[in-house]
Amino acid sequence: MTVLGAVVCVLAMMGVVFRRPRATAVALGVAAGLPSSAGVIAAQPIPVFVCVGAVAAIGLFSLRWTVRVERWAWLFAAFVLWSLAITALGPWVFAGTPVLTPRGGVERQLSALTPLDYTSTNLAQVLILVTASSAVAFLVRSGTARTALVTAAVTGVGLSLVRSVARAAGADFLAPFLDTLQTYYATTDVRWRGVFSEPSELAAFALGVAAMSGVAMCTATRLRARVLHLALAGGAVVLMIGSASGTAVLAAGVVGAVVVIVVVVRYLRSGGLRTEWLVVSALLVGVALVIQGGAAVDFVTAIVDGKVGSGSQIARTGADAVALQVVADSWGVGVGLGGNRSSSFFLTLLSTVGVIGSGLFVSMVALITREALRRRATVSAAAGLFAVLVAKTVATPDLGTPLMWLLLAAAVTVGPAVMTSPAEPGAGLPEQQRHTTFH
Repeated sequence: MTVLGAVVCVLAMMGVVFRRPRATAVALGVAAGLPSSAGVIAAQPIPVFVCVGAVAAIGLFSLRWTVRVERWAWLFAAFVLWSLAITALGPWVFAGTPVLTPRGGVERQLSALTPLDYTSTNLAQVLILVTASSAVAFLVRSGTARTALVTAAVTGVGLSLVRSVARAAGADFLAPFLDTLQTYYATTDVRWRGVFSEPSELAAFALGVAAMSGVAMCTATRLRARVLHLALAGGAVVLMIGSASGTAVLAAGVVGAVVVIVVVVRYLRSGGLRTEWLVVSALLVGVALVIQGGAAVDFVTAIVDGKVGSGSQIARTGADAVALQVVADSWGVGVGLGGNRSSSFFLTLLSTVGVIGSGLFVSMVALITREALRRRATVSAAAGLFAVLVAKTVATPDLGTPLMWLLLAAAVTVGPAVMTSPAEPGAGLPEQQRHTTFH
């Protein structure tokens, strides 16, 4: 076990043993902020988030609460069960189907696709899904999702800024502790990647944090919370600029357009009431564009010009085309988690768990988002979830993106656990162990 894995797993286990869910939530947040680092180094290194998610799964058995399962949870359970079933059967039913294996290298496989078969990646993806689902269930049932989410944002943004500055100075002292998975690390790329494996991963994380914290800053009622989210949003924007990623440009453009539409509609519908922070934020953005608009356009244009026609863009387009062919070859059923990997999360999902699995996931997210937008406490998580999914649809295909799972949990968690009456089961227990619901 790595030093990082030992520290966060001990913290998570202490939270389980001493029945302090918030400690486990903090450990999940730290692990989610360092998704490209290993918790255990073996023949197949295990990400630190998976290790802590396994501890959270154990912690679920210690929570003696009455649970009322909502519609989104049924969809979530159906998605997990379908994904597990198709992963067990897909490589057998569609054996030999030409696919892009996650560990085979996109450029090399595009000229000679790999025949579908059972691999260790299938088991790894199942483990990721099960532990991530356990983490979501733990956070929702304990009412600590927002603790984990803020911890992840502070960890990922803070350490990424520190590491980016250190790398620029030629002193990457965090590398031995963070670059511990058997995966590709963009060590020769001058663009920022922070604590992630490559700039596009950093961009997706930073965009999610920027969207979440930007909305939280406008909806928070306490000055301290507004200052914290202002700092997180500012740091995330700096990281997106430093990543110089095409993912950041395209995804941020889509998210920005949606934000403008939402702000205008809300302003018109409310007659300007309770939109002071939105108006101030819009004015600040407008001033910044007036002052540095030309430089911003040149910066974005340079990134776009560098991406169009590049080897990376050609490889990503080819991988997406293969995914669509896999969907057709598997009759829309999918070849199982870990069976194929494209450049886009949605296309990877479609080719691995098929139309049914993808439909369950999209329906779940749509239901969660609709309900989250109706509550002041969860609207920021919904915004962050939307931003992360947009970025993942562009260029980050991994199912095991921890921030996505934390945002899902936070989007359905209104607040701390609700205490039962003395006549109900669990009365007399500490408040966080008595009763909660899947919101």
